[in-house]
Amino acid sequence: MSLPPEILTQIFAEAARDAHETYVRSLKHESLPRDPELPRPYSWITLTHVCRLWRVIALSRPALWSDISVIDADATEEIMERTRSHTITITFRLPAKSVTNGDLPWAQADKRMDLYSWLLETELHRTTAITGPAMLGDFSPFVVAQATRLRALAITAPNIGPIATAPGAFAFPALEHLEYRAAGRHSPAPLLGATLRTLLVQPAWQDAVDPAATYVLDARELVRALRGMPRLEALDVRISDTHGASPAPEHDAVPAPHLRTVRLVGAAPACAHVLQHVALPPDARLDIECVARDVTPDMAPRPVPHAIAAVLRGPPCALYAPCAAFAIEGTDGGYVLRGWRRADERYAERAADVVLRCGAREAGAVLAVLLRVFALHAVEHVRIAYGQLDLFGACAGFEELARGVRLRSMVLDGVEVALVSCLLLSTTAADVTLENIKFKPSDPRDAKQWEEERAAGPDAVVLESQKSMRALAQLLAGSSTVRSLRTLRLRRVTNVRAQDVDALREHIAVLEWDGVESIDLSYDRSTTTVVNSLAP
Repeated sequence: MSLPPEILTQIFAEAARDAHETYVRSLKHESLPRDPELPRPYSWITLTHVCRLWRVIALSRPALWSDISVIDADATEEIMERTRSHTITITFRLPAKSVTNGDLPWAQADKRMDLYSWLLETELHRTTAITGPAMLGDFSPFVVAQATRLRALAITAPNIGPIATAPGAFAFPALEHLEYRAAGRHSPAPLLGATLRTLLVQPAWQDAVDPAATYVLDARELVRALRGMPRLEALDVRISDTHGASPAPEHDAVPAPHLRTVRLVGAAPACAHVLQHVALPPDARLDIECVARDVTPDMAPRPVPHAIAAVLRGPPCALYAPCAAFAIEGTDGGYVLRGWRRADERYAERAADVVLRCGAREAGAVLAVLLRVFALHAVEHVRIAYGQLDLFGACAGFEELARGVRLRSMVLDGVEVALVSCLLLSTTAADVTLENIKFKPSDPRDAKQWEEERAAGPDAVVLESQKSMRALAQLLAGSSTVRSLRTLRLRRVTNVRAQDVDALREHIAVLEWDGVESIDLSYDRSTTTVVNSLAP
């Protein structure tokens, strides 16, 4: 007894879709395996060989064979016959390693490329999606005009230098999704048209020495292209630096009424130029990564604390003026600013209007710059996570924050204790949460062993101002500037004992403990005990 044809067709369709998607993902992966190890896009066909009835059902459904993966001429021609007049998708990738390693003979590689070119020339009229390499010279205006059904295009342009082609010269009439990976300075401008809804422009490879060398779309070129893409909804682009030039200002901001997601990666001047000349809707989600243009002698990108300030100076301030939530993520190569308007709270982190995740020590300076640029009078929650921040820069930033902003809550997650004490003395927040904080043991003998272990560790530098919880309690209790603090929460904190917080109780109204790790004798993780509740 066999399954109904409708059920079998659904099974075949799911198997074919899964095999095709797996194959496409493997082709887009940066480290391609050798050709014989690639997932086979037609592996699902063996399922139809169970019996004659199953094969007849599969052959009678042209839609099952619509995903054309260029492997060899015989297989491609056979699959093309089975699709009949149904719409198709074309997937092709020739891994360079498979040719240079001898796994794929040059003659066979040439046949695949010829077959791919033949498909583009003869079957473009019924193709809905293409994934593969492309030379803009392969497309003529006559051929492009025939691609009335092409909706998605993911191509890799060759490294043959820039082509002087007018923007939109090869714009497909119905193209909605363009994923363009360029090697070198090969511009996607000829493919940009009015029908695009999503645009991704990335380098085909990343230059480890000079990341800016792989930014493939000039900022001014992008602004000009956006004028011709009124339907664009999502933009993810690596943009090239303007090299310090002062571009001629646009008379009117480019309207982008549907652009809800924007991700820009590039040097600060390039990002600033785009933000200054594009009118985004109020609920747009922004993801801006400012990378240093300069390179240090050791060939590592140099952090630029004020890069974000350069991006946000001037008209961009108005862009972020109603912003209620933004995040800064720091790396050794720069800073990532993610901002969300108040109208779109889906992306805002819970109970955090400002999220600062920095590994770079200049994060305090960045925070101070942002406070000046933003005039953050409406911010009520601040979260600082995982950072050995610059002590003086961070304190200066929070002193400025205390003068102009009335914080309600602050979360310090994984921050050095020396900075914790500084921030607690500077903040006006009434509610403070300490998470993942490693205090110095109160006992001098344990503290000495702890310092030795910290000094021997791969990532820790023992600060002379590193404090125990008892020292921090005494410091805060004797301070007249912490009058606003009413609630202090401790979560996943080490080297803290109940008696260490006695000095704080007359200064703090509520003291909450949640998952505190109390270590009494030594800095030994094996003796850690978890105290669920030590609230007075």
